[in-house]
Amino acid sequence: MALLLVLFIVAVLIVAFFIGHIYLQSVKFPGVKISIIVGSFLIKSMIKILGPRMKIIEKVLSKPLPPSLETESLKIETIPITFDTSSSELYLKENGQPISHYSLRIYQPKPFKNDGYPIVMYIHGGGWMLGSIDSSNQLCLTLSKKGFLVVSVNYRKTPEHVFPSCLNDNLNALSWIGKNYQKYNGNISQLTITGESSGAHLAITTQIRIFSVDKEILERENVPQITQQGLLYPVLEYYKYGNEKYDSYKKFRDCGLLLDGMIMDMFWSLLIGELREEEVKSNRFLSPLSAIDLSDNLFYSKFPKGFVWLAEYDVVRDEGELFATLINKVSNGKLKIKEWKCGTHGFRFKRNYNDLADAIVELLQN
Repeated sequence: MALLLVLFIVAVLIVAFFIGHIYLQSVKFPGVKISIIVGSFLIKSMIKILGPRMKIIEKVLSKPLPPSLETESLKIETIPITFDTSSSELYLKENGQPISHYSLRIYQPKPFKNDGYPIVMYIHGGGWMLGSIDSSNQLCLTLSKKGFLVVSVNYRKTPEHVFPSCLNDNLNALSWIGKNYQKYNGNISQLTITGESSGAHLAITTQIRIFSVDKEILERENVPQITQQGLLYPVLEYYKYGNEKYDSYKKFRDCGLLLDGMIMDMFWSLLIGELREEEVKSNRFLSPLSAIDLSDNLFYSKFPKGFVWLAEYDVVRDEGELFATLINKVSNGKLKIKEWKCGTHGFRFKRNYNDLADAIVELLQN
């Protein structure tokens, strides 16, 4: 009887803590739906408790498409492609890691377009550890329905594969697009690279790597020119918990919805492996905002036009704003900055899919 009483008291305390936490979060984040606050709390808790084992839960909950899909309502053909990366100078050396497979999923619109479909290379988020081409499937389907040829990259992830595996896979995917776009009626002169969170980080660092490679190598590897970029709440700088550089980090590092300082620490540590802190902060392919001089106008002028979407209640909000500001300073407003009021990290919900597609269409029209 005493044991049951103890268990009952513990259960009551847990429920009280949960309700109290949700209430305090709703006060701290006015305008955010309770369902989002509850969902963020549960996801954050599972990530902190399970760490990389969270991938097992994600796999169980994911709803992958069959290898081939073509229906009258969707008018989409989904084609999975798997292959190995090569050893060209385009790629960074992977110390002690086997070069394993990664995959692409291609979404080809219907009907046929004479001048070719504009191309979107989409890189999913998930802290370089979670996420997949399945988790971003609905977004990619929406983009394809809008007339885009979408190439979604299922890059290698941590903790099995540390940096630079994920970057090499996206470089290889870009090279694949340059070699194969004609098979899918793509218009290579309209190529947008886009990603969310860690996917936006990879979209940016993929471009930075291209900036540093000789033109002859890019031509040999059929690396196409990226003409637009669409970045959703990007991660751009490595720092440890307790950093004081960014106001958004100071504000949300202990209470951020979906993402906070502790989770960022875990994601980064799994990505960098055995690299020392000074090595990471000086590596432009890992931490652009700490490795590259903020006054290097020539460097920031190399990025194409595009947009950066920020979330008001996001621990990495200020990183994305600084990056866009640096580019706009040298390019007369090349990047459009949009902040989603009352938005949280990971706000790519279904209602935003059409907004993203429309934003890319607007880029092409300008």
